[in-house]
Amino acid sequence: MLGGSTHKAFLGYSLKRMRHRKPIKTSRDRRGRSWRRLLFGGLLILVAFGCGALGTVLGWRYRAHQRPSSFTGIVQSVSAAATNVLSSLDSTASSDTPGLLTAGTQPIPVIMYHDVVPRKQVWFDLTTEEFARQMQELAEAGAHPITIQQFYDHLSLGKPLPTHPILLTFDDCTLGQFTQALPILEKYHFPAVFFVQTGSVGVTTVKPHMTWEQLKAAESTGLITVESHTVTHPEDLTKISDHQLEEEMEVSKHSIEVHLGHPALFLAYPSGNCDARVALAAQQAGYLAAFTMNRGWAASPAPRYFLPRLTPKRIEDVLAVWRGEQAIEPPLPRLVAIHDSPLERGTFTGGAYPVDWIAGGSLTTETLDHRDTVGDMAQQVGAIAALNGTFFADARIASNAGGMIGPCLSSVNGTYQPSDPSDDPRLEGRPLILFSPTHCLVVPYAACFGGSQAVLQQLLPDVTDAFLAGGWIVHYGKALPPEEMRRWSSSDLNDPRHRAFVGIDAQGRYMLGATRDSISTEVLSHLLEKMGVQEAWLLDSGFSTSLIWQNHVLVSGHSEPGVPSRPVPHALFLIGNADPNAPPPPSDAPLAAGEGAATLQDALSADSTAGAAHYFRRHRRRHR
Repeated sequence: MLGGSTHKAFLGYSLKRMRHRKPIKTSRDRRGRSWRRLLFGGLLILVAFGCGALGTVLGWRYRAHQRPSSFTGIVQSVSAAATNVLSSLDSTASSDTPGLLTAGTQPIPVIMYHDVVPRKQVWFDLTTEEFARQMQELAEAGAHPITIQQFYDHLSLGKPLPTHPILLTFDDCTLGQFTQALPILEKYHFPAVFFVQTGSVGVTTVKPHMTWEQLKAAESTGLITVESHTVTHPEDLTKISDHQLEEEMEVSKHSIEVHLGHPALFLAYPSGNCDARVALAAQQAGYLAAFTMNRGWAASPAPRYFLPRLTPKRIEDVLAVWRGEQAIEPPLPRLVAIHDSPLERGTFTGGAYPVDWIAGGSLTTETLDHRDTVGDMAQQVGAIAALNGTFFADARIASNAGGMIGPCLSSVNGTYQPSDPSDDPRLEGRPLILFSPTHCLVVPYAACFGGSQAVLQQLLPDVTDAFLAGGWIVHYGKALPPEEMRRWSSSDLNDPRHRAFVGIDAQGRYMLGATRDSISTEVLSHLLEKMGVQEAWLLDSGFSTSLIWQNHVLVSGHSEPGVPSRPVPHALFLIGNADPNAPPPPSDAPLAAGEGAATLQDALSADSTAGAAHYFRRHRRRHR
């Protein structure tokens, strides 16, 4: 990162040119100005270099080298999952969805390198020997490194890729990338991306950096594409002013275009730090997509301005996935078109334990700043089907911090609660579920998704409800392997208890369900797979479990009949009419609300009694 005087000297005319610009705007006029600037830049390039042409509104097309042939292969262990990404989309879904890149069929690992040096100086560097060994391993495994344009064209347009595609990226413009990494890339003819903070070009700080002449030489090999990493590499873009954020985005882009003669269309956030405001700035500056340091593979539906990357030590995991020895971690995102139909209910008895379920209708949620019974909440909403919601922290209820674990958006009462930042490290990779009138989107959680409602709207523009579930149970119709389930779920997922879940069935209907018996989540996952459930996520369980149908309690959190479930601050509702053939509640099912039903005070009293009897078990739960 440059010091103040060096920074000012470097920016020179470019910063003066932008000094009187207004802060970031969200209007169409502001976006129109950005596109006019792109068009003007394209005309200058056409005149100055005598080649290229203006592209579509997605941007200029450049670097046609190493275009893939029409391969349709897919990584062995995730072929079914990747193929189903497209089948899960509504037939009218567009490849230019504002927040998502939805046309890809193959998951792509994106590796994030920094410096490559003869001897390590910092832990995230690789030695020349280590880097050479990794490139050899990729070559021997049949990997096909792709250009960043191929990467984008696949995710946005569905253009085919070869088997085992991988994108190699390098941050920070360090000289070792030119002197040490590039010769090895040339040996294997592997393309890569250099994300460059333009204020460091030709400058020696803690490390020496490449000059513009060296960057030109790297691109002249036909293997390297130079893209933006801002100007001064701010440690946290979320904490700088609108004006500085705009300059970091636009001056870097402009410098690359002037010095290297091609559009800069992609961005890597320094240190991976981003939020809704930063993503909007990237969009308005004219970038087509941006990369974070969120762990994961890039796969459709891919968050356009929140693309994940893997550190070099994850290369072994990538190779294991390609060999079919392990699953992709964390699980891939999925976008499912929802079928709204009359509500049905039933009991699955095809396994060792019965599972009560309700499916159909539209889904909505409510979040309170206190606890209430699910029956009372359902009665106030007017829903005939309801279930307790996701995990909460008892100590936070009615506090300013909010009680939920992870971000929570509810349409019933129009509330949004951000995630508590202190929770975020242990929540990484858990399923963040977003609901709209027509679609359900699930993505692996990252801290950048937890700070505002705006970021949820960037992921799914018409989102109405969202929350962080306790874990993945079934994904693409398959029960998650136990080790994968444990890694991306709450710590108590295999404690025996009444289990509650929300999911999507084979008909594309929302499904709420619970078990009458105390079982582990692993057992539940296999039951749901037998039921044909396509997606299922863990909700708060145990004493909180409360499945409601037509104002009767189908499943409670207690084995003793008539004991009310624990009051909760969050509940899910299925809105719609019951199918005429849907069975009524059992005759012995307790009332959920109204005269004759257990009151809130009854439920609080039962929770206190049960809590005392199970004190040690409850306080082992890390999410409490």
